[in-house]
Amino acid sequence: MPELKEVALKELTGEGIYRLSYFRPLDALKISLKKFGQTSPLFVLAQKNKQILFSGYLRKQAMEELGWSKAWAILWKESELGPKQAFCRTFFENALGRGLNLIEQAKAIKSLFYFGTSFGEILKDFFRPLGLNLPVSELERVPALLELGEDWQRYLVEKKSDWKTASLILDFSSSEQNDLRIFLELNPTLSQLRNILRWLGEIKRRDASGVGEILSRIKAKEVFEDKKLAGKEKLEQILKRLYQLRYPDYTRLLSRHNELCSRLKIPPQVKLEPSDYFETPEYELSIKITPASPIKQNLESLLKAVEHPLWKKLFEFNDDED
Repeated sequence: MPELKEVALKELTGEGIYRLSYFRPLDALKISLKKFGQTSPLFVLAQKNKQILFSGYLRKQAMEELGWSKAWAILWKESELGPKQAFCRTFFENALGRGLNLIEQAKAIKSLFYFGTSFGEILKDFFRPLGLNLPVSELERVPALLELGEDWQRYLVEKKSDWKTASLILDFSSSEQNDLRIFLELNPTLSQLRNILRWLGEIKRRDASGVGEILSRIKAKEVFEDKKLAGKEKLEQILKRLYQLRYPDYTRLLSRHNELCSRLKIPPQVKLEPSDYFETPEYELSIKITPASPIKQNLESLLKAVEHPLWKKLFEFNDDED
C-alpha cells in the first residue's frame, strides 16, 4: 500500500524524465504555501536507493524557493506502480488539469519514447484524446524544440505558439537559429515571425544563400542599430525589406493585374487575389454580397470577362498587356 511520508526535497530525483511543467508562474503557489502550508502531497516512486518524484515539480520548486527542505509525499513501491504507469498518470493529470504548452508537449513525447512508446501509440493513446492531431512524421520532430535556446522556448510559450510556427524555426540549422535570435529582441507577433521565417526560408532555397547573407543583403544590421526607430518600426522595416527581396516583381505585377481587371470590367465586389504573390498563375475568387448586391449582374460580368481575350493574360505574368 502507498504510504504518506516526509521526504527531503534535495534527495528527490527524476526531473529529466517526469517533469513536464515549463515556464509556469509560481507566485500564486508560493503565496498559498506561505499562508496555508502544504495542502496536497507530492507523488514519489520509492526505488532501491532513490526516491523518484513523478508529480509535484511546481510545488517542489516553489517550496525550495521559499527555503523549505522537506515535504510530505505519498510513496509507491515499484511493485505497486511502475515507472511508465507513473508517467502516464502525471501526463494526463497535467494535460487535463491545465493543458500542455508546446515545450511541455515536446517533453512528454521525449519521455514517452524513453519508456518504449512508439510515435504511433503516442499519437493514438495520448495526443489524439487531447485534440492534438499532428501527423506521425511531424510528431517525431517535436522533441527537437527542446534543443532550441531558452529564449526561443520562452517566446513560443509566451506567445502560445502552434506547431506550424515552431516547425518553421526547426527548418533552420542551429547556427542560423542563433542568427535569427536577434528578432526576439523586437518581440514580434506570431504572424510577423511566421512571415520572417517563411520568407527567409524561401529566399534561402531560391538563391542558395545563408541566413546571415540574406540579412546582410537587406541591411538588417542598420535597421536594428537605428536608435530613431522603435521596436515596432524596426520590425516593419525588416518585413518590408524581406518582402521586397522575396517578391521583387510584386508591385509591378499587382499594378498590371489591377489594370487588366479594370479593362475586363470586373466589378469591384468581385475580387481576384493572387494566392501566392504571383508566384504561380492562380487566384482566389471572392464575391462581397449584401442584401442590395446585384449578384446576377456581377456574375454575368465575371463570365464576360472569362470569355474576353485579355482574360488569359491574367495568368501570363511574363507577358505585357496589349
